[in-house]
Amino acid sequence: MKKDTETQHGRANRRGDELVLPILSLLFAIYYLYTIKDLAWEAKINGLLIGSVLILLVLIFLIKIGIEVTRHQSSLRFGELFAWGRAQASRIGLFGLAVLYVLVIPYAGYTLTTCLFLFLAMFVLGVRSPVKLIGVSLALSLTGYYLFIALLDTRFPPGPVEKLFGMLF
Repeated sequence: MKKDTETQHGRANRRGDELVLPILSLLFAIYYLYTIKDLAWEAKINGLLIGSVLILLVLIFLIKIGIEVTRHQSSLRFGELFAWGRAQASRIGLFGLAVLYVLVIPYAGYTLTTCLFLFLAMFVLGVRSPVKLIGVSLALSLTGYYLFIALLDTRFPPGPVEKLFGMLF
């Protein structure tokens, strides 16, 4: 019985899996801050604020994990991150959808591509309710259109939805 408890305890304290996204986020934030140097000052301020908050949160998380590791409460070993299963299939599916999103957005436009991406991503993650799939996808993509394109006049690739809304409004 003691061995089962130790095995469960050891798995629960493997923190290597939890470091992948924060480290990638940290690298992305640093890259982003480096690339905004030639933009307008408004973009620099926004990028600096968002990037700084992200970097601060990741550093706090890394310090917390570091303290746990030095106290031998956790290890940096990977648990189930690379094991094949439903979670791994979902990760690969979401990655594929993200790549497809980037490839399709220039042709289908921001709003339609975002709506389809959200619908398919929720489906991959196990949502099966048609009301949730359609409702959330439509609500978020239309909110994104309103905020980014209508209010902020962001230059996202236009597609059929943007052209239709441009004619109507």
